[in-house]
Amino acid sequence: MQFGEGLKYPWIRPKGLTNIFWALIPLLGPFIMLGYMVDIINSVVSGKKAQGLPTFRGFGTTLGEGFMYSLRVLPIFILLIILTGIFGMVNDSLGQIIYFLFLIFYFPLMVINVMVKKKLSATFEFKHIFGMVSKNFGGYIGALIKTIGYFFISGLLLFVLVGFPMSMSGYVYFADLYKELGGNA
Repeated sequence: MQFGEGLKYPWIRPKGLTNIFWALIPLLGPFIMLGYMVDIINSVVSGKKAQGLPTFRGFGTTLGEGFMYSLRVLPIFILLIILTGIFGMVNDSLGQIIYFLFLIFYFPLMVINVMVKKKLSATFEFKHIFGMVSKNFGGYIGALIKTIGYFFISGLLLFVLVGFPMSMSGYVYFADLYKELGGNA
C-alpha cells in the first residue's frame, strides 16, 4: 500500500469516521474502538481496502470483539513487563533495548496477527511473526515508516478535529504487508 493510499483509506467511506463517537461512552468506549479497529484490520487483510472503513457491526458485537482482543494481548504485555524488569535489574539500558526492539519488530505484526486469528495463541507466534519480518525486512521498514508518517499527519490534523478519527486506521500499512506476506494462512 502506497503512503497516499493509506491516507485516503479512511476517506473512501467517511461515514465510518463517525464511529469515533463510540469512544465517548465511559468505560466501554475504548473497548468499542478496539473492536472497530479489529474490523478495520480484517477488512484490509481480507482484501476489502477499496471499500474503505467497514460498516459498524453493532454495539454488542463490537464491544465484545474489543474486550476479547484486550484479553488476548494482556499476557504478552505482562510477560514483557516481567522480562524488561528482569533485564533492567541486570542493566537498565538492556531492559530498555529489549522493550524498544519488541515495540519496533514484534508488536505491530503481533497486533495484526491477533486481530486476524482472534486467538490468544496468536500473540505468542514468535517464529511466525519474526519470520514475516525477516521475509521482507525492507517492506517491514517501509510499513513502519509509513505508519509513523500516518500518525504524524493524523496528529497534526487533531487541530482540525479529524486526526483522532483518522488514527483508528493507522495500522493499515502493516495490515496490507501482513496480507502480502500471507500472514492469515
